[in-house]
Amino acid sequence: MIAVGEHLATAMGGCSGVLVSIMFNAAGQKLAEGSLLAQALTYGLDRMQYYGGHW
Repeated sequence: MIAVGEHLATAMGGCSGVLVSIMFNAAGQKLAEGSLLAQALTYGLDRMQYYGGHW
């Protein structure tokens, strides 16, 4: 998942690429620590909202 995040950081343009990259990198870190996929993705979304703001 970290590899996906790194690829998206360079392949996607604008703010969306950076934010999606943050999400996948954070989720990948949690998966590497042994978290379940749902927990990892939730953490990734939390990190994306932290850096990108939330509505």
